[in-house]
Amino acid sequence: MVESYPADLPTGDPESAAIIAGWREYFRVMEKFTTDPFGYTDFSETQYVLTVDAANMIIEQIERMRLARLRSDGGFIFRNVDLTEVSEGSDGARTATVTYCIDAAQLRVFNLDTGERLPRAGTLQETAQMEQGRDGKWRLSGLSNVEASC
Repeated sequence: MVESYPADLPTGDPESAAIIAGWREYFRVMEKFTTDPFGYTDFSETQYVLTVDAANMIIEQIERMRLARLRSDGGFIFRNVDLTEVSEGSDGARTATVTYCIDAAQLRVFNLDTGERLPRAGTLQETAQMEQGRDGKWRLSGLSNVEASC
């Protein structure tokens, strides 16, 4: 099961499309590694979707899943995806924010030892900070969320 994105993603211009592509790539890589948390020892692919400051985010999530003996099988449903205008910080870094509702009702999480599926429910209002690297590629630089009905 894979993530479900709305048909009306804000990709009307090349830059917006590149930002959304970077955001989606983060979730693709996250799903790859959380589907099989013990199946990989080379985490270099995770470093291509995050900025240097956020480089440990995926590694920490995988470690939490390993410790809890869990694996996931995709299933996030994204709604109400919005993209802010690109801004430039005092350090010259170009940033943008993607906000969206994420619904975990279809997320499939399993106990690795028993195979039991653990129910997931609820929605979160999530904010992904994106930053453009020197190579022109957009990467996730931060992620925050709050429980919300959305």
